[in-house]
Amino acid sequence: MREFQHTVTTPDGVRLFVRECLPDVSTTRRNLLVLHGVCEHGGRYSELSQAAIAAGWRVLIPDHRGHGRSTGVRVHVSGFNQYLDDVRLHCRHFSLDPQRTAIVGHSMGGLIAALLLEQVEQSAACACLLSPCFRMRVHVDQFTLAVGKILSVVWPTYHFRSRVRAADLSQDEDYLQRRRQDLLIERAVTAGWFLPCSEPWCRSTRTSLAFNVLC
Repeated sequence: MREFQHTVTTPDGVRLFVRECLPDVSTTRRNLLVLHGVCEHGGRYSELSQAAIAAGWRVLIPDHRGHGRSTGVRVHVSGFNQYLDDVRLHCRHFSLDPQRTAIVGHSMGGLIAALLLEQVEQSAACACLLSPCFRMRVHVDQFTLAVGKILSVVWPTYHFRSRVRAADLSQDEDYLQRRRQDLLIERAVTAGWFLPCSEPWCRSTRTSLAFNVLC
């Protein structure tokens, strides 16, 4: 296995960190693009990457803007389409042939993949959505929502502590311990991230796309 690290710069100056892993056989023509979840980073998908490489895939795992080793305000976008634009930029930069590219999207990454394929159906040959974030299950009280709406206008980069509990993510104590020790994990999102994202979440629940499952 061969590993490379890249930086892709967006038109608005954000430097996106990308992990690229290749099998020892250099003639592979299959691409696997992995889109991680909110507050995470691409380094958490090493086991998936190793399994895909063993099966002969070229694997690309970018850190979303404001996540991991990418620059940008932590877990913040002015509009959800910025994530989609970044993925399209990766596809162009790494010359990903849609007919030979599969996407794996986890949580928020699943939402990004769904919206991408909803807008441009031929973005990939197939997609696998792992617990896609089509709807928020974390309860946010009305007072916090009201404050968030105000801050999204006057102070959009204000951070709210994430209410997702680590214990709800897994019952594997080893996994939870590694997550607690991971310094690249984010623990807060901005008002400007949460509220603009509400429209895509609702819209994605009505998507009529039929997704192939990557095995």
